[in-house]
Amino acid sequence: MIKSKFALVFLLSLLLLWNCQGDKGVSPITPEEIEGHIRFLSHDLIEGRGVGSRGIAIAALYQENHFRRLGLEPAFNGSYRQEVELMGCQHDPNASIEFFSDDLSLKPDSQEDFVLTSERIDCPE
Repeated sequence: MIKSKFALVFLLSLLLLWNCQGDKGVSPITPEEIEGHIRFLSHDLIEGRGVGSRGIAIAALYQENHFRRLGLEPAFNGSYRQEVELMGCQHDPNASIEFFSDDLSLKPDSQEDFVLTSERIDCPE
């Protein structure tokens, strides 16, 4: 899910930046080109996008080099990278969930029956 969000943001950014160049006689972006970027960035060898991980560093370098090949100028004090503070988290392997009503109680094994995911936009410090 995170990979697909990252790929979508990357591709939208790429398309927007591409359109800012004006008509220089360049060929249009093809579905095969977009698919190539998605396949590379979503490959298991990239190792995901965990905060501070090798995978996110590889993906950022890939994007940076692609911008250079397109002839785009760095936008952040001579860099293609915008510095932001990132926070990470780890899942609790002992977490559980229980559904209940007046006459029924169900406590599924989250490892076997389903997977719980959540996202937060607010992070306590």
